[in-house]
Amino acid sequence: MIRTEGLTKRYTIGESTVQVLKGIDFSVQAGDMVALTGSSGSGKSTLMNILGCLDRPDSGRYLIENEDVSTLGNDQLAGIRNRKIGFVFQTFNLLPRMSALENVALPLMYAGHDNPRPMAESALARVGLQERMHHQPNQLSGGQRQRVAIARAIVTNPAIILADEPTGNLDSKTSVEIMDLFLQLNAEGRTIIIVTHEPDIAAYCKRQIRMMDGQIVEAAGRV
Repeated sequence: MIRTEGLTKRYTIGESTVQVLKGIDFSVQAGDMVALTGSSGSGKSTLMNILGCLDRPDSGRYLIENEDVSTLGNDQLAGIRNRKIGFVFQTFNLLPRMSALENVALPLMYAGHDNPRPMAESALARVGLQERMHHQPNQLSGGQRQRVAIARAIVTNPAIILADEPTGNLDSKTSVEIMDLFLQLNAEGRTIIIVTHEPDIAAYCKRQIRMMDGQIVEAAGRV
């Protein structure tokens, strides 16, 4: 499903150059559920941005379903993001003046769907929020807002879900509920990669990949 070969990334800050990724090689099979862990500054967020086609590596290759996307143009990358990848963020990234239903429908509208409402309603029902679909984000709890974000991520039926600290703003009980939902989505065949610094969240995943100083230093998992 996903394969990287020798990914590097550097940023220039003033007169200094910081090497953030130093030759990343790893693969994720279809249907896998992987935790990407590491301390702040380890490179995991930069790697996640590349995996999500939000950024490009300086060198190396990134393949999704055997297609090298590391050199695609902006429009092509946007197409890959819309068709194949769903995003879930720590801060939810919901538009405050839109209802839950309208937030979930946005990716479908961007993709040119004439009637996005039925699919958006179905996605909200999938995450247990069919009775709250007309509420705005400020009328929802943190856990409910994250469910809206997950519904938005799955509404286009992507093969891959990328989640960046999806439980970082949630209490422990709500975190368990959200991770149970990810497990259900994974059981349905979706490939899921979760960035987290929390060991108990990483433990939900089939595999754990730990980064340090821009490199993968440990990979562990179970069948």
